[in-house]
Amino acid sequence: MIIAPKRFLHRTAVSAWFLLCSLSYTFAQDRTVTGKVTDSRSQPLSGVTVVKKGTSQGTLTDENGAYRLTGLHENTILTFSYVGMTAKDVLFSGQSKIDVVMLEDAVGLDRVVVTALGLKREKKALGYSVGEVTSVKLDKVPQKDLLGALTGKMSGVKITNTSNDVNSDTYVNIRGLSSLAGNNSPLVVVDGVPTGDQRVLKDINPDNIESVTVLKGPSAAALYGSRAGNGVILITSKSGKSGKKGIGVDVNIGSTFSMPYKYIDLQRRFTSGISSVLNENSYQQWNGPEEGEMAVQWNTNGEEKPLVFYDNSLQDYFRTGMEQVYDVSVSGSYDRGNFRLGFTHLDATGVYPGVELQRNGVNLATAYNITNKVKVSANIDIVNPYSDNYPLKNGGETQYMAIYQVPSHININDLKDYWLDPNVQQRNFNKAHDNPWFAAYELRDKFDRIRMFGNVKLEYQILPDLMIMGRYAFNSSNEKRMYRQAWSGYGGDGGGQNKPQGTLNERINNQREMNSDVLISYKKSVGKFQIAPSVGGNIMTQRNYLMYAGGDPLVLPGLYTLSNVKRDGLTYYDNTYRKNIYSAYGLLDMSYDNMIFLNATARNDWSSTLPKDNWSYFYPSASLSVLLNEMLPLPSWVSLLKLRSGISQVGKDTDPYVIARVLNQGTWGTNTTYNVPPNLPNINLKPEIAKAYEIGTDISFFNNRLGADFTYYKVQNKNQILNASTSAASGYTAATINAGNIENYGIEIGLNAVLVRNKNWNWNIRTNFTRERSRLKALTEGIDQFQFWESTHVFAITRVGELVGDIYTRDMVRVEDKSSPYYGWPLLNSNGKLQRNNNNNAMVKVGNFLHDFTVGLQTGISYKNVSLSLSIDWRQGGTYYDQTMLRLARAGKVEYFHDNANSSTFTGILGNNSFKGNNETLANEIKSHPEIYQQDTWVGGRTEDLGGFLYSNGVYEGAFFPGVIADGQGGYIENFGGPGTKYVKAYDIFQPSGGFWDAAMRYKWFYDGSFVKLRELAIAYTLPEAWAHKVRAQNISIAGFMKNLILYAANKTNQDPESIYNQNPLTGETNQGRNIWNASPIIMPVGLKLNVSF
Repeated sequence: MIIAPKRFLHRTAVSAWFLLCSLSYTFAQDRTVTGKVTDSRSQPLSGVTVVKKGTSQGTLTDENGAYRLTGLHENTILTFSYVGMTAKDVLFSGQSKIDVVMLEDAVGLDRVVVTALGLKREKKALGYSVGEVTSVKLDKVPQKDLLGALTGKMSGVKITNTSNDVNSDTYVNIRGLSSLAGNNSPLVVVDGVPTGDQRVLKDINPDNIESVTVLKGPSAAALYGSRAGNGVILITSKSGKSGKKGIGVDVNIGSTFSMPYKYIDLQRRFTSGISSVLNENSYQQWNGPEEGEMAVQWNTNGEEKPLVFYDNSLQDYFRTGMEQVYDVSVSGSYDRGNFRLGFTHLDATGVYPGVELQRNGVNLATAYNITNKVKVSANIDIVNPYSDNYPLKNGGETQYMAIYQVPSHININDLKDYWLDPNVQQRNFNKAHDNPWFAAYELRDKFDRIRMFGNVKLEYQILPDLMIMGRYAFNSSNEKRMYRQAWSGYGGDGGGQNKPQGTLNERINNQREMNSDVLISYKKSVGKFQIAPSVGGNIMTQRNYLMYAGGDPLVLPGLYTLSNVKRDGLTYYDNTYRKNIYSAYGLLDMSYDNMIFLNATARNDWSSTLPKDNWSYFYPSASLSVLLNEMLPLPSWVSLLKLRSGISQVGKDTDPYVIARVLNQGTWGTNTTYNVPPNLPNINLKPEIAKAYEIGTDISFFNNRLGADFTYYKVQNKNQILNASTSAASGYTAATINAGNIENYGIEIGLNAVLVRNKNWNWNIRTNFTRERSRLKALTEGIDQFQFWESTHVFAITRVGELVGDIYTRDMVRVEDKSSPYYGWPLLNSNGKLQRNNNNNAMVKVGNFLHDFTVGLQTGISYKNVSLSLSIDWRQGGTYYDQTMLRLARAGKVEYFHDNANSSTFTGILGNNSFKGNNETLANEIKSHPEIYQQDTWVGGRTEDLGGFLYSNGVYEGAFFPGVIADGQGGYIENFGGPGTKYVKAYDIFQPSGGFWDAAMRYKWFYDGSFVKLRELAIAYTLPEAWAHKVRAQNISIAGFMKNLILYAANKTNQDPESIYNQNPLTGETNQGRNIWNASPIIMPVGLKLNVSF
């Protein structure tokens, strides 16, 4: 058959067209693109997510920033996203290579952040406020623990470091104090594993961290259940990278030198004793002998020799601490998976002598694609911190006592060889207090802890829009802690206990937690709408075991075993507990046209620690984000205008066995006894409920070069579980009840700007402002106040209707008759001493221990391969009670305690030498200025030249309190310095029973906690690639830094005001606003860090 040419050409053209389409389709399916992702300084970014927009198909960049993506169509949009960077969309039009430069998002609104359950979302879609820090900032400076890198960098997050020594504790509080019971710690979640409170952060190597996200409010944290009521810290570890095949090695070496540079200013005019008589067994350095006077001393063999004073005791005792951190990680990828294996070792010595810490750790992150739809991944961390000398900071602060008992005429170096008879008798200048070197090396807290946590996760992509995830997580901590004290411990104020034949206490604490959870997620786009519902469940099981054994005396010196404790002095107890929580939850994300975002969650918990009728509690949350810049015709220089709001409810259970009647076993003589616990169980106990809402806005201008965010929040925490005192007739001392409603509210403001951004220069600045308050709205019937702590007639009391954190004290007894000419003057006793007013209704509020506001400022400047970063932390206001200065002043060891105009222990506000010794003029001056002298003032001095009056013992050491004495007939006798004035020894002015120690607290021993710190100053340099390649490295950088330099402190005592935060690290109980022997020198860490990537 002959085909006409026209038809032949037509058929040929059609066939060719179909063949070309088929080839084009096949070729398009096989399109591959490669490239490299770098930051603004041309440094490779590892772990950048590269996906086809609108799908989950993609890859990650490797350690060199390289990626490879296959199966692309032309006109596909590729989305590049990385935590802390501005997400970037790039059109694929067939090119084989696409290199991308990602910019750090100074405003943070286009960032991808990790949220609850590890879900990643764009920050602009969130209806609540979160804070986050990435590895870019964490990696610059070696950190002892992770929290040190976060301080001052987020609004609403208060991080407090008790000192910069090795054994310091770091505490975190999110959006104020919400619990009357004292535990305000957030939940810490590592790679999806709930690991407990903030104490776990001391064991995590910061070099293993990819990012840290802080979920501040219940709206953000609701999906984590009852433990998330105080917020959540989400930690995402660095992982293996998909992309370029091969192995990469990272090496980090950091050295930190902790240098003490400010000390409490001790007086060196007088040594130990009173009335010019040397007494080496006395802790008093009031008006003992002065330098050059003759005296028999501890080391003069009974001969009188001239006293020589030393001013180096603190400087020679404390030392420069050193911390070495070594971290090596190996990462790689292959066809179906990737891995990262990290090893770390920390070796540190403290500023306080003898203190040391070792920490070894291993971290593994791995993922494997079983099929294109099934992926299994695992994260495992094993950490072993241990120390032979790690004094606990538990509110008592005995660690520093001994060194402050050393008088002026003792050379601290003469005591360094502290054994007179090894393991039997310490060498010391007296037998009342411990030798400081003995206290440092023979009063030992030892511990050895193995912490392991991790998870195994299986993900199955059933359909392109449907996925199921199952995960099993495990967290355990096995710790042995031992405190031992050698023979000849004197105790007292020397730091130890009065145990002349020593003591030994051992404590074993094993904790385990298992979590099994499943999550089914679905997402679908319908026109301009996107919907993503998820449902899941969780089973949490906790198992704890605690054992204590110990006692005294030790039979043999120097042998620290339980078998060496004398049998009748040995005590022992142990306990176990179990706790289960079963949970079901769901979440729904909806959006419209990338401009309106709605997120709703719901969770129900069933807790084994609550009564069966109340063990179920439900808490929902909802948040809304609206991008007005996408909806309204705003000027082009407005990059983003976002309104957001959230509302939520979170439940909280209690500890195990609070509702159960349990028996405690004990002994009485040779008999075994059983007794009930002191708290009456409550079978009707309800869960605590926290209801919260927040509103805020985010705005940015000029292509995100300038931005701001504002948040206002309020949280009502009701049904707080407390212990209320009961009548002894009940057989219990307290009852566990639901009582208390605390309202937290505050504002958070952030400002961000990129001041310079070009090829070579980059300069950004960030600042945040936080003001938060907590108010007690209600307690139970018959109770109108809650007491946090009390010490020497100073009370941290919160009354209904008042702010949490108020501090009260007792005033002295005063003349209360307003018609009397002596109204308001102190009413002295017959000996001329002050009298304390013990009327509880007459207590005086002296301040609040919470800061008025906090400000954080960070800035970074980079030029090519050199970068400079700076972080400043300003905390304004807050009153604290300083028992350290009280005790040092009582002992006469300081001249000034820097509290008010009458802050000298040498001389009073006036003295015997005032007005040329005319005591009549002196009396008239005092009487005519009650506004000055009615306060906690004294008149006189330690010696004649310091204004001391002639005392009855013939020594010019007399002093008096301005006031009046009742004459027994309804009148008063003036005590202003004229005839009839009752004198006391100047020493007695600061003593108990009528002195400033406990009878006149209104105007003394309270300090302003304001400070400004240079948290971090770091300069880093990245070597040129050509230099690095000469040693077969991909990247080499080195950084120098200094941290925590105090720029301003309002207390003027040379104490770090940040350290005024006493919290028991074993229980979490807070003693905030009270300082007792927290007398560390102020420490400044400086050091270097080297990073090499192969």
